[in-house]
Amino acid sequence: MSLCPEKSCAYNRHNSNGGMGVFGNNTETTHSADMKILKHSKVRLITFQGLSNPPFDIDACDNYWNLIGQCGTVIDNELDDKEKVLVLFDEDLDNYQLANHNPIKNSLIIKTKDLEIVI
Repeated sequence: MSLCPEKSCAYNRHNSNGGMGVFGNNTETTHSADMKILKHSKVRLITFQGLSNPPFDIDACDNYWNLIGQCGTVIDNELDDKEKVLVLFDEDLDNYQLANHNPIKNSLIIKTKDLEIVI
């Protein structure tokens, strides 16, 4: 389980400058609220359901907060709910023991407000 390479010690600077940041490897990010997320966009999970931490009584198979910091690629942005996209994560979700019911392995439907675009 490795983090997206852009999540270095500078990752936390993301929150201090309005959603933009330059990381040690010169990768820029922008919060998804700033722009529409297009298919094939590289994204990083920054929150889940708008929260940084899971509820106290969450089952391990539902603790998607463990994916915060992980990257993936948007493979569908034409969902019925226009505020969500289908993300194919770079990591094998089985390693996290999460419920994963989508027909495409390692993909989850994620709210766009929980993502930042990795440029």
